[in-house]
Amino acid sequence: MKKVLWLIPLVCLFFVTSCSDDTTTPTTAVNYLPTTVGSNWIFENYILDSTNSRVNASSPVIDSMVVAGTEVKLAQTATVFQHYTNTNKAGYVVGNKWYFYSANENVYVYSGLFNELLGLDKFPVKLPFTIDEKWMTLIDANNTTWNLHTKDIANDTIDYGGTKYPFSGSFKIDATKQAKEDLTIGSTKLNCQKINYLFSISGKVKYGFFEIPITLSGNCSMWYADKVGLVKIYFQSQKLSVQGLMEQSMNGTEQNLIRYNIK
Repeated sequence: MKKVLWLIPLVCLFFVTSCSDDTTTPTTAVNYLPTTVGSNWIFENYILDSTNSRVNASSPVIDSMVVAGTEVKLAQTATVFQHYTNTNKAGYVVGNKWYFYSANENVYVYSGLFNELLGLDKFPVKLPFTIDEKWMTLIDANNTTWNLHTKDIANDTIDYGGTKYPFSGSFKIDATKQAKEDLTIGSTKLNCQKINYLFSISGKVKYGFFEIPITLSGNCSMWYADKVGLVKIYFQSQKLSVQGLMEQSMNGTEQNLIRYNIK
């Protein structure tokens, strides 16, 4: 009888331990890309000068973004985010489309978004750095740093004032997760994941018998909130430097969410 009584605590401990092991806390997947058709976001857009001050502080451009459906891009079914712009507040004009898809909490974006943000076509110096059509990792759920794009260029040219100069160099876009930040939209506080996207162009321009270093770099920060999506974009002004020949600044942009409706 004593042996049986001695075993009772061990049996109880076994069942308690077993029950504890079988009980797990459910985890909820993070969703930085709501894709229900009709979901929409309204943003205020500002132009930033070379000191990153707002040029149009009193008259921001109002943009909206709406989930419009799906399209197939490079064999991948993607969600279409249609942009509308209200520049003079006389009515919205249809703008560009951005394409996204998600898998395992990662978010992927079609290259057109970064071509638009970079705006290299607006530079007085025509650079051969347009990103080819491809899918890029916008948010990596498992890493704090990653590369979105790398392109090496040899024996190409840049165009300045109609004159072409031989150029060789490289173009990279790297991402780094930052600490989460709280941003307030209306009366709602959102805990946002901030990610920095660093653009860097470097190389050499051949000018006569000389090879002259050329650099262009910029940092674009984006904030994303779970079950809301993109909350803010802050793209610092950029400076193109050709050593001894020129320095050219290009305006940055700031885009802040002011209202949203997730279906």
